[in-house]
Amino acid sequence: MYPFAVCRFQFQDGSALYGRFRTTETISVMKSVVSSCLTSDDGNDGSSIELYVAPPRRSLDEWKTLAQEGLVPSSKIYVQGGRTIKPELFDAEVVAEGFGVEGVLVKDDGKGEKNDSAKAKGKDSDEGTAKKGPTKEERMLAKMMGKR
Repeated sequence: MYPFAVCRFQFQDGSALYGRFRTTETISVMKSVVSSCLTSDDGNDGSSIELYVAPPRRSLDEWKTLAQEGLVPSSKIYVQGGRTIKPELFDAEVVAEGFGVEGVLVKDDGKGEKNDSAKAKGKDSDEGTAKKGPTKEERMLAKMMGKR
């Protein structure tokens, strides 16, 4: 079982937010986080947006977990509602806090590229860091390819 799910929230205007959530979080928590990234709607708590997956179109049940809704390990979730993403989220990387979320929301430029968290913090992985050996991911890949 995966501990986290990566979700891409696609808006009607073509913009997108990415978030990483625990698989045990409910859809209502995810909806609250997405709503907090949107422009205010007269104090609305997020009930004016709808989260759904497609095809076929299926609205997400607010009381089910991400795992129960089949959104693990990653998913594309459509957001319907008249609100727009806060302009300040397009300026830099923003870490979503609260609700048990350990995710990063970044702007998608429409070209399939998004901000790299290491580069955004000025920690380019190729500069000034001493490599201590292969990462866990590199070791696993070498093992899968039959190289030890």
